[in-house]
Amino acid sequence: MEKPGIYQRLKLQLIFFLARKIPPCNLMVPLMSEARERPLTLREKITLKLHFFTCVACRRYVEQIEKISRMVKPKAEQEVPEKLSVEARDRIRAAIEASAQHKN
Repeated sequence: MEKPGIYQRLKLQLIFFLARKIPPCNLMVPLMSEARERPLTLREKITLKLHFFTCVACRRYVEQIEKISRMVKPKAEQEVPEKLSVEARDRIRAAIEASAQHKN
């Protein structure tokens, strides 16, 4: 088996160094959730990026959360019309009234 090159060794050393200096996963997960709700400060963004550099599990976690969020998001929320025209409102109102009359 071949020894890893200098680049790979330096990358591993950097990952191990950062892993000892940045907060652990259990402190980063709440920040990942907050990032979906509010803009992060520069310091929080950098800390999160460094954590993602060292932690494959957290990168996958965020990818899964984003995927689930896209899948759950209702189609109506994605395509919201600006305003209904007067004609469209009248057609909807007429359909509702006709439906109500058929039920009675």
